[in-house]
Amino acid sequence: ALPALEPGGMDDTTPSNTYAVLHGLHWLTAGLTADGMLVLTVDDVQWCDENSLRWLAFLLRRAEELPLLVLMTQRSGSTGPAAEVLGEIAEMPLCRTVDLTALDEPAVATLLTGLLGHPPEDSYTARLVRLTGGNPFLVDRVLGKLREHDGDREDPQVLEEHGRATVAAYD
Repeated sequence: ALPALEPGGMDDTTPSNTYAVLHGLHWLTAGLTADGMLVLTVDDVQWCDENSLRWLAFLLRRAEELPLLVLMTQRSGSTGPAAEVLGEIAEMPLCRTVDLTALDEPAVATLLTGLLGHPPEDSYTARLVRLTGGNPFLVDRVLGKLREHDGDREDPQVLEEHGRATVAAYD
């Protein structure tokens, strides 16, 4: 299967060989579901190569009766060479798209409580929400930086310094 999934592999393979590989991968997946539910996860699907996404689309078109869940995460607003294939997948009848909303202050306060060991000051929580826009990824990254910090994690200046640097690194 690897030659068909490598970049350019499906372009260099005859249609019958490409179909045979995709069909074989489908049946391999079907075999894995024989004992129960199979979950395939693809994080940051916008970075996938087109051939891998074409295989996922092939699989999903034939998976209606399989105990299979394919979970893909995609950064909003991202575009890439495989955007067309992702669009095809999103249009499939059994596909569900869920847009995640920003974390609100109570949710961020809960995360901060886990880090600090006690509820944070409201102003501290509001500052973290303002820095990250409530983006769960950025909140997690800032909390990770705060975990690494040896000093006073509750110092607003420490949050400001680490928060801005972290958000800038991922923006």
